[in-house]
Amino acid sequence: MDKEQEQLQFLSFIGIFKESLKIILSCPKIFTKISLAFILPLSFISLLNVEISKHLINNSSTSNSQQLSPISSKLILFWVFEIVVGLIFSLLSISAVIYTVACIFTGKEVTFKKIMSVIPKVWKRLMITLISNFCILFAYILTVTFILIVCLTIIMFSSKPKDLQVVTTIFSIITGILVFVGLIYAAIFWQLSNVVSVMEEYCGFKAMKKSRQLIKGKIGTAIAIYLVLSICYVPIVILHRQLGQRDSNIGIGPTILYGILSIVLNLLIVLYIFVVHTVFYFVCKSYHHENINKSALADHLESFHGGYVPLIKGDVELSV
Repeated sequence: MDKEQEQLQFLSFIGIFKESLKIILSCPKIFTKISLAFILPLSFISLLNVEISKHLINNSSTSNSQQLSPISSKLILFWVFEIVVGLIFSLLSISAVIYTVACIFTGKEVTFKKIMSVIPKVWKRLMITLISNFCILFAYILTVTFILIVCLTIIMFSSKPKDLQVVTTIFSIITGILVFVGLIYAAIFWQLSNVVSVMEEYCGFKAMKKSRQLIKGKIGTAIAIYLVLSICYVPIVILHRQLGQRDSNIGIGPTILYGILSIVLNLLIVLYIFVVHTVFYFVCKSYHHENINKSALADHLESFHGGYVPLIKGDVELSV
């Protein structure tokens, strides 16, 4: 990372993406190893989902009603398995990438062996943060649903029957919008809190609180980054669609080509996304004039090799 910390606050939206690319190109070997070890399995799982889901759905459409239930159960079990395994490799990937970028920022020597040794402890902290984020999101959805149900019930008893369909439709749209917005905000805060969980002594709800403080004044940039990175998945979705809708007339060659393109694109995009999130953390820290002591951060990263030693209060100072 060739930017001084005080300069990061002036990094533009495009500048964040450029800086992230520079970081990856500065250490291609280590990022390649991380990608092959952790992100590549994620790509295979995503591609496997297309093939197995298509196979089970096709079987269910050609089977009778007595066979439909076990096939549906298999599909659900596979999706659960995919989510669990995908989540594990996702957290492993996040741990490795954030730790690597942090080492590059502090000038520490980073090797794949060292990354493998710290991942178990970093992974645990990210899992705690993930569970905390899920609890907040679950509480938000429950609250929104409860309020809308109460409002809808009141309106139903006070409205004419012919108006109920219109009211129900409107409330369904409102609920969908609120839940969608909640999911976006939860994703944004979770992404930043992951970096906080590695860079600082916070994890879980404290990391979520810290990320909320850091993102103040940068929420527009955060949403823009989220939307742009989400759009990057469009080519992968198109490739998966081609694989899912292909017929028996398509040869093995195009199928293999679609699969390889899907895996390579997914690998590159996921790696880039994790690096962008880490760079955005440094931008937020600089924006709020929170000076990161590189020496203290290096000691903090080194502590993952032994017992976890939290940063002392003076390690992160507020510049005036």
